[in-house]
Amino acid sequence: MSKDKDDEYKNEFAKQNSIGEFFPSNSPKGRIVEEQKQLKFAVGKRTKRTSITHKKRLSKAFKSLAEEMDKTRNADNK
Repeated sequence: MSKDKDDEYKNEFAKQNSIGEFFPSNSPKGRIVEEQKQLKFAVGKRTKRTSITHKKRLSKAFKSLAEEMDKTRNADNK
């Protein structure tokens, strides 16, 4: 009976090792690479979002500045 259990453990260990070869996220090195990819994606997404927000804020500021300039021009012309 103990020999069967030993074989079972060996088979289970072999399965885990073979899965690690096919799926890099199961190996320690693969996990680190996957985490780095996810972080890079999250950072890229965040900077993209903030740059879009920044552009919107700038456009609003320039629009309000242009409106103020038009008001002062119209006041000067009258």
